[in-house]
Parts: sequence; structure tokens; C-alpha cells
Amino acid sequence: MSISSTIQFKEFSKNIFSRDELNSFRLCNRTRLLVDISLIWGQALLGILIICNFSSVWFSFLGILIVGSAQHGLSLVAHEGAHTLLSGSRRLNDFFARWFFAAPVLLPFDIYRRRHFEHHLYACTDRDTKDLYRQKITGIYLFIELIKSASGFDFFKQVFSVLKHSSKNFSSTQSSDKKMSFNFLYDIFSICISQLVILIVFCALSNFIYYLFAWLLPLFTVNMLCGKLRSIVEHQPLTTDSPNLINSQFFKGMGTPFCRSISPTFFERFFLTKINFCYHAEHHLYPSVSYQFLPQIHDRIAIEDDGVLLANGYSHRESYLKVLFSLFSDFK
Repeated sequence: MSISSTIQFKEFSKNIFSRDELNSFRLCNRTRLLVDISLIWGQALLGILIICNFSSVWFSFLGILIVGSAQHGLSLVAHEGAHTLLSGSRRLNDFFARWFFAAPVLLPFDIYRRRHFEHHLYACTDRDTKDLYRQKITGIYLFIELIKSASGFDFFKQVFSVLKHSSKNFSSTQSSDKKMSFNFLYDIFSICISQLVILIVFCALSNFIYYLFAWLLPLFTVNMLCGKLRSIVEHQPLTTDSPNLINSQFFKGMGTPFCRSISPTFFERFFLTKINFCYHAEHHLYPSVSYQFLPQIHDRIAIEDDGVLLANGYSHRESYLKVLFSLFSDFK
């Protein structure tokens, strides 16, 4: 991929903030971080309590939604850790991100970090490691994509893809690949220990079956559905956003990598976009900025001309649901 457009995007962003300002936005407030991550784990606990204490099908469904969206929130905190934004110490950052957020949701942290950085580098091209947003969602295809996520198909598809990608490193003799193999084994170890602890807690407080029903089931279904819906909205351009450039290397004919930020409703923030993930375009512009300062980034960018912003791949809309409906009716 030629990243000239990405470089243009970065040059555009440099004109808005100074290096000193951006450096001051890197380290998060620890008290607020603890509150935010406690709320996510608290939401997961709330959903589990609902599932375990109410026999109604509707309460169980509600509990699964709550747990699954909280698990998606845990993966978003792991994302912050992938960018080394949880602590000034990389060792502490990686420890907490891996053990308390990635491993509980079966996410191999080191692989996720490398693949996520490739997503930033190759965003909206065929080499982008994130492909959920490139699915066709018009008409019946939208329901097919929802079923694929809600059925667990997307989860196991991603697991197979990661294992296939990782298996190549085990057969390599290069030292860098050996290190990746070691990190992969460490990630698998952390996942196994984390799941064992969660299983023991379920067995101690209730019953083994609830580990399957109240933890793994939401993880395979609702968690994946949240990720797909959010990814589609954040990276799928509308036809009004796309100039349909001839021979454009970027998705749907855009001249640059495309990112959309959202002003979410209360329920969208609760289910889809914890820790300011709705400021997704700002994150792609400034990936070394903590989630806590993305609203300030947004406010500064918002004064720029809309035409200039869109020309540099930036878009802002209201509500994930509204954008999803627009995409549903707008696709060609």
C-alpha cells in the first residue's frame, strides 16, 4: 500500500495540535481509569447476577446482552493497552491489559496488538486486518451478517484466522518469529488461567453451567455482534462520503482511509462504545492519545471546515443506529 494519503492525513492533523499538547494527552488520569474499568466489570457482574437469579427467558436475554456488551468493553480497554495507554510503564501496561482485559475475553494480546497496528497502517485497504466493516449490509445481507455474529460464526472464524496466522511463526527459525511464538504461548497461558479463575468463581458462587451460559455464550455472540456493528458504522462510508475515485486503493473509492466518529445515544454508549471509542476518527488521527482526551481532540477538530475534514477521511455523524439505517438504504 502506498501510504501517501495517510501521510497527508497525519500532516493535516499536525496543524491542529502541537507536539507538547499531544504529549500531555498521552497519560490518562488513573483515578478515572479505575472508575471506568470498574464500571465495565460491574456491568458484567450485573448481567451475570440477572442471569443467575431470574429464570425468565426475557431476563436471561437481557443479562446476556448486558454481559456481552461488557465483554466488548473489556476488549476496548485491551485496545487502550495495545497502544500502551494504560500506564507509563510498558511492562505494567501489558500485564494489566493482557491479564485483566484481553485474557478474560479470549483475546491473545500480543497477536491482537500486531494485527491492530496493521489495521492502523493499512486502514480501508485490502491489507487491513480488520475486515468486519467490509461486509455487504444492504437488504437481506444485513440480516445474514447479524446472524453470523449472533450465532458465533464470526468468533470461530476469527479464532481460525489467528491460529492459521500464528502457526507460521512456530516453523520459523528467525529470532523475531521465535519471540512472537513465545508471546503467543504466553497469551494462551494467560487465557487458560483467566478462564480457569472465572470458571472457579462460577462454580463457587453458583453452578458450572452458568460459566457456559453467562460468560462464554455472550462472548461468542453479543460481544462479536457489538464489534461488527461498531466497526461497520465507524469505517463504512456512505455514497455521499465516497467520490468513487477511479483505481482508488481505498475502500469504496475513498481518496484516503475513512473513519467516522459518532455522537452516541445513552444506550449506544452503554452497549457499543465504552471509554470514548465513539471518537474513532480522532483515535486514528492521534493513536497515541488516551481515550480520556479524545473529546478535547474532537472539539478542536470540529471547528474545521467539513469539506476539508472529509477530504482527509474524517466524518462525524449522530447515532450508530441512524448511520446503520443510512448505510442499509444507501449502499449500492
